[in-house]
Amino acid sequence: MGLACGAALLTFDGFAAETLAISQKKRTFNPSEIAIHKGDTLHIANDDQFTHQVYVDDPAFTFESAEADPGANVDIRFTAAGSFDVLCHIHPKMKLHVIVQ
Repeated sequence: MGLACGAALLTFDGFAAETLAISQKKRTFNPSEIAIHKGDTLHIANDDQFTHQVYVDDPAFTFESAEADPGANVDIRFTAAGSFDVLCHIHPKMKLHVIVQ
């Protein structure tokens, strides 16, 4: 039997920061849209048979990962509020819309 662990951090807004799971499979993000709080982390698992790479390119928040092979994970901690698209350089049609409150 496995043991699940989780950690929460208190942010300045008074919310406990969370880590939320996102899957990359069949060249899509699942879910394709998510609402989170500032300080939360998206844990993106490459559950696909393809290599992926994730990035956010916005004046308020930027992020760029290395290439992630099948089975690899990428964590993105959102430190700014706003509406952001997480994309894949390798598969340009992949898009995850993130609303950070």
